[in-house]
Amino acid sequence: MVETRKNVVRIVLAEKKIQLNDLKKRTKAFDAHPNLLAVRNMLREKVFLSHSHKDKDLVKGLIELFDELGADLYIDWNDPSMPPVPDSETAENIVKRISERKKLLFLATPNSVDSRWCPWEIGVAQGFSKEILIISTVDDDGDTIGPEYLDLYERIVINRAGNLERRSPGSTEGEEI
Repeated sequence: MVETRKNVVRIVLAEKKIQLNDLKKRTKAFDAHPNLLAVRNMLREKVFLSHSHKDKDLVKGLIELFDELGADLYIDWNDPSMPPVPDSETAENIVKRISERKKLLFLATPNSVDSRWCPWEIGVAQGFSKEILIISTVDDDGDTIGPEYLDLYERIVINRAGNLERRSPGSTEGEEI
């Protein structure tokens, strides 16, 4: 089980708020999902996770979930080629890693939105015409975190019926996967 902060950050997939301390239970339920094969096939592609290192506990939960789904998720702190202190070599490595991936997932938290690196990574991915998907989080009041420009990108969500769907920017409904 992944340890989380006292103020649990919730990942929002459609209208459902999933607390990270329930991640194991959710992962087991995900295994029983009728669309699991389609999800696994979609996620098997190489994916770059744009996130803040300040959200390490949250990212560890995502790593666990994506590992169980069979995703090839790139996490920069697991990359031995990254220098210990961010510099221009870090930027070169990130550009290379994003160029090698098919998708970029952006974990939208207060830390990643305030980061100098994360919004830049979205721009790099867009420059390479990579698919960009947003993983939304909410604050304690239930408000979605992130600036308006995140609404330009697609999201993968669980709809009210409990089925996975891909939503276009600004849409409240999407196509089931």
